[in-house]
Amino acid sequence: MRLPCLLLFAAAEVAAQSCPRPLPPADGHPLALDPVVALTYSDGYQAYGSLIRPSVTPPTCGWPLVVFVHPLGSTRASDLDLQNLIAGQGYAVYSYDVRGHGQSMAANPTHPNAGSTLWGPI
Repeated sequence: MRLPCLLLFAAAEVAAQSCPRPLPPADGHPLALDPVVALTYSDGYQAYGSLIRPSVTPPTCGWPLVVFVHPLGSTRASDLDLQNLIAGQGYAVYSYDVRGHGQSMAANPTHPNAGSTLWGPI
């Protein structure tokens, strides 16, 4: 599971060379948390996520974004230690509850696709 993250970091580093981010301190940047960030899909389904980012001044082009997708059957709170580690190294980490999971499932009881996930019915 950690290898894809390493590959993602390598790709992000190549892309970030045009806008270098500040080097993190040895113990990582202090962090800020936006615990509930809502978004609406084109079919009206409400999804909820969280955003963890360094709380220091961002580089001129902002913090590079990592989208953390939790394992199926879990929620966006899955593997918070990893999310915090990534954010502490100078990334904004957006983690969201996918369809049929966590807060997103509870917020859509009357949606026509409320009982489904990415892979079909719950």
